[in-house]
Amino acid sequence: MPTETRRALVAGMVELGEEKIEFNFHRALKVALRDDDAVVRARAIEGLWEDDGEDFLAYLLNEAPADASAEVRLAAVRALARFSLLAVQNELAGSWFVPLRARLVALLEHGESTEIRRRALEALAVYSNDSEVALKIEQAYASPDEAWRTSVLYAMGRNLDERWLETVLKEWTARWPACATRRPRPAARSATAGRSRA
Repeated sequence: MPTETRRALVAGMVELGEEKIEFNFHRALKVALRDDDAVVRARAIEGLWEDDGEDFLAYLLNEAPADASAEVRLAAVRALARFSLLAVQNELAGSWFVPLRARLVALLEHGESTEIRRRALEALAVYSNDSEVALKIEQAYASPDEAWRTSVLYAMGRNLDERWLETVLKEWTARWPACATRRPRPAARSATAGRSRA
């Protein structure tokens, strides 16, 4: 099957799967994870945003990081956000808690790109009551880079620690002064937390 056809097919499955929850393309998308084309592989990862299987997590931790495509590696880091949430909610086997956290810390500290490091922080943030995670959020907040600061605010919301409330409110007021009199809703850890963000 031609590359463009495979790309269109996977893209269609991803879009239809998001629009019609009764359709489940997980089996086909898992086959696509090992497609020869990097675009197909990356889209397959995105399409598996609802998959909480340990086989998929093992792929994200063990195979995706060695993928030749930066696009695939980034998609994998984004997908880890869902699993970190499952881990702290005890909805994932306990044996994954430490290695998943360790991988996210490593990506935050040594990730190949700023975006990978940002996404790692966002995923790591759900490890509440963790002094090392809190320190990393504080350190990242000191960055003058706007993209980093946006990720930090998102991370503060996911962390659910009251220490961040004043900072979030201050940034909310500074960024959206027209909304200064409206209190932002408390951050919620939803089942879609692992989906792609801008």
